[in-house]
Amino acid sequence: MRLWMNEQEQHTHEPLGTAVLDYLRDQLGLLGTKSGCREGDCGACTVLVGARTPQGVEYEPVCACLTPLVALENRHLVTVEGLSHGDLGPVQQSILSEGAVQCGFCTPGIVLSLTGYLLCATSLTERQAIASVAGNLCRCTGYESIRRAARALVSSLPALEERGPKRFAQLAALGAWPRSFLSIADDLPLVANRQPPARPPARGTLVLGGGTDLMVQRPSAVRGSRIVLASSLAHSCVQKRGDDLAIGSASTVAQLERSALLLEEVPRLSHIVSLIASPQIRSRATVAGNLVNASPIGDLAILLLALCSKVCIESPKGVREVDLERFFLSYKKVDLRPGELIVEVLVPRRGPRRLLSFEKVCKRTHLDIASVNSACAVELDSDRIVNARLSAGGIAPVPKLLEATSQALVGSDLHSIDIAALTKTAQAEISPIDDVRGSAVYKRLLLGRLLLAHIESFQKQQRFSGGHS
Repeated sequence: MRLWMNEQEQHTHEPLGTAVLDYLRDQLGLLGTKSGCREGDCGACTVLVGARTPQGVEYEPVCACLTPLVALENRHLVTVEGLSHGDLGPVQQSILSEGAVQCGFCTPGIVLSLTGYLLCATSLTERQAIASVAGNLCRCTGYESIRRAARALVSSLPALEERGPKRFAQLAALGAWPRSFLSIADDLPLVANRQPPARPPARGTLVLGGGTDLMVQRPSAVRGSRIVLASSLAHSCVQKRGDDLAIGSASTVAQLERSALLLEEVPRLSHIVSLIASPQIRSRATVAGNLVNASPIGDLAILLLALCSKVCIESPKGVREVDLERFFLSYKKVDLRPGELIVEVLVPRRGPRRLLSFEKVCKRTHLDIASVNSACAVELDSDRIVNARLSAGGIAPVPKLLEATSQALVGSDLHSIDIAALTKTAQAEISPIDDVRGSAVYKRLLLGRLLLAHIESFQKQQRFSGGHS
């Protein structure tokens, strides 16, 4: 396998399922990338991965502990050592000046996250700079100094050039990006948006999406498997197709966040995505991976259920479509037969009066797994609800569409809904259990509060739009 690592082209015969973290530390002796939680939660192992697209090289932060080597083929891997090219750059200098380093264990990941932000940000803002390090935990320095460093970085730099070669050259002139990296784009092969092959992968092959679940649950099995990336079997873009949006099953959460088509159809998407994992995980986690994992509290699954989505499943026998609420059979079991793959998710396009709300309760506002999450989409005729879909997670063995509660919303006036009656209907549809994220009683209480939050969100959205969604 071939990749570019910092300034050099590399060839490796390591198993393709090897974690990039282990390759860097054990095989190359590059110890700046730290081994922390190995679950993608701390950000100490953050690296940047660049891929050449028709728009130029695009870099994203990823967790090296959850990224298999195969995902780096024909990519540019940047570690903290690659940024050491003489004097301190503006990222390192802002961290030093604001006292945002103590033991230093988390610092390389923070440096890479902020550098990735400079490479891909649409503009420099304090809020976005701070959000870029949301996936980096620190156990000793305290977050206020890290926030100060992000603010200092933004205030010290001029306006950014447009993304791409001009931006890279500007950052190189400012000392934030090595000049030697500017020629990497000439060496990287173009990463095309591939379509499904004529034949499925051979029996015994592991089809891997982002790996953000399997690399935690079964790292040894992934390392020893013959791997085919989902991105080589299905496309990873959002397309208009009749009355639907067709989302490629290999699309990552970060790609959904950048899709102009999806942002048009789901105006609140940026807020929703900010509640789903960290920037490093969003760069790897795929749509199909979230659905096939079948977690009862999978955030994407809950959102897509409310949007009346269908999954397109392909096999040598052809393609079949399944309503997403029928795809989840029981705990961790889905309607996917041997030899079948999810290739697309179809989402009906937005009507002129559709409102959407997504709510999530967890111990931390961001990056955490929910105790209960919920999404609700309604269509209005004036103030009357004419269609509704309410979904929730953490309250059943599967991501669940609350069909009776959804139907109970239909015909209601948005400003005079009987919340008590609606909550009673919802309580009859759910079956939560006691677990580490809360008792069954607590989860029932949470769902009732989230129903109220949905209604309040719809009322605010309608007021803001002057009565039009």
